[in-house]
Amino acid sequence: METQEHKIQTMKMNNRIRGSLLLTFFFLLTTIKVCKGDSYTFTATAPNAVELGQQFSVVFSASGDAKDFRAPSFEGFDVLMGPSKSVSSSTSFINGKVTSEYNVSYTYVLLPQKEGTFTIGSAEAMIKKAKYTTNPLTIKVLKNDATSAQNGSQSASPSSNNGVQVKGNSKDVFVNLSLSKKTLYEQECLLATFKLYTRLEVSGFEKIQFPEFEGFVAQEIELPQEKHYSMESYNGLNYHTVVIKQTLLFPQRTGDLKIPSGHFDAVVRMKTRQTSMSIFDNFFDSYTDVKRTLTTPPLSVKVLPLPQGKPEGYSNGVGDFTISSSISSNNVNANEAITLKLDIKGKGNIKLIKTPEIKFPSDFELYDPKVDVKVTANAGGITGSKSVEYLIVPRFGGDYEIPSTPFAYFDVNTKSYKVLTIPSYKIHVNKGKDEESRGGEGQAIQYTSKENIKHLGKDIRFIKTKEVKLRSKNSFYYASTGHLLCYLLPTLLFIGIMFYYRERIKQNSNIKLMKMRKADKVATKRLKIVKKCLDEHKRDRYYEELSKALWGYLGDKLGIQLAQLTKDNIQEQLFRKHVPEAVVEKIIHILDACEFARYAPDKSSNVMSELYAEASIVIKDIESNIVKK
Repeated sequence: METQEHKIQTMKMNNRIRGSLLLTFFFLLTTIKVCKGDSYTFTATAPNAVELGQQFSVVFSASGDAKDFRAPSFEGFDVLMGPSKSVSSSTSFINGKVTSEYNVSYTYVLLPQKEGTFTIGSAEAMIKKAKYTTNPLTIKVLKNDATSAQNGSQSASPSSNNGVQVKGNSKDVFVNLSLSKKTLYEQECLLATFKLYTRLEVSGFEKIQFPEFEGFVAQEIELPQEKHYSMESYNGLNYHTVVIKQTLLFPQRTGDLKIPSGHFDAVVRMKTRQTSMSIFDNFFDSYTDVKRTLTTPPLSVKVLPLPQGKPEGYSNGVGDFTISSSISSNNVNANEAITLKLDIKGKGNIKLIKTPEIKFPSDFELYDPKVDVKVTANAGGITGSKSVEYLIVPRFGGDYEIPSTPFAYFDVNTKSYKVLTIPSYKIHVNKGKDEESRGGEGQAIQYTSKENIKHLGKDIRFIKTKEVKLRSKNSFYYASTGHLLCYLLPTLLFIGIMFYYRERIKQNSNIKLMKMRKADKVATKRLKIVKKCLDEHKRDRYYEELSKALWGYLGDKLGIQLAQLTKDNIQEQLFRKHVPEAVVEKIIHILDACEFARYAPDKSSNVMSELYAEASIVIKDIESNIVKK
């Protein structure tokens, strides 16, 4: 017995161990990151331009555990500090997967020794037993203009009358428009660059108005969303610069084309100094946001016409291009489609190139070509491809030839025309089954080309076999009775509708008249409330609502204001409107009964029901008698 229990306990223990091993194995499968095939990066970063005497940092960053780091030579610079090694790591657990990142960086602080352009070579390091090298760096050292900055840009201009002075002038911040060319050929590419030059802190722009490029086809270049300033020397001063916008322009006409001014409202943070405060203010400067309107000067471009003697097949292309062609098949059956494809590639105004006109055999049915343009725009111009696909269908058997076609463009490098050739293609078309069975003549009956379809309406028409209705040659619909009624009836209908709505508007504007007309409807709604109070046995509320319904109805119907509404006035007005005396006495009786019941209660429900019925009848009597009279 004990042995049996021992076996059962042992089996349970084994099952638990197996379950734990399976869970552990599953967890390892879902969490272990496979590192095989991982790629690492090793890059170097530094400013592309610095001032002489300005310290700057060079950072070598690796996305893995970099070892055996070897720095390059820093010729032309003094190493003030470095290498300073920093390590960062992070681990994330997403959807059952563990991802770890490990970054190492080496930082050097350098000081330039002299002006000029210097190159820092590549650094080396070992990552996972593989050798990695960084990109070389080119750094331009500019002349230090600290003296001129102190003397030239410290002119103060008062910003208010409280002693606050704002430092700066128009040379501190401006926008410059530069053109890559001032003279060029028609359709030749031109780069326009708007660049901000600043020696102050620009926090943003409130309004930007770029000039209109009239006479040009413009292609904007996509710039990074995150702007990075670089240092540049301009007219002997060093500025922090950033490109605001770059646009490629293609002139569409010859002569002098004008580019007007652009306007930019910039918000600049400028130093201020309090001149009437304590002596401690001389050691501290504060800043204020100042709005500056920056304007680019207008420019002109001289556009030259293309040389005379444009060759046959000129495509309107200006740049440098190649062309290739292919055909889907040279041997097809009649009525089978053939695709002829042209690929134009190169650099220039590829979007404006005309589709080559290829002369296809007259027995081929031609469909509109499919054109696909893919381009990339950068500061160097537009590069890309233009694909043209012609779909053609031969209708009859035989041997045909698509002749060669010239493709010409203007080469801006050699300033001459270049002619490329689209080769000819020979095509053998096998006869179709219908054409063979009819000896080659029936096919012309079965298929009609697209050109013939256009002229079917001018050919001999079919004989009409149905009954034909004839009419006199001198009978015209114009100026007939039906023709005149078509104009007269809508006019009369419009005039009638206009007069009707004018009367309705006039009546609706008379509030007193509208109340008279709607008095019975308002009374009917109020009597529904009275009926509800009657059914719920709310005696006091019943007499109150019934009294309001009757007094309100009589005031609206007779046009008497509430302040002047009395029983004597009601009797007088009803008699004037020829309401029978019995009806008048009945309405006065109901009003008296309501007042009496409110102050001398009567618990009889029959009296309340009779009074409600009399009120409904008397309102109808008044309405009928007033209408009749």
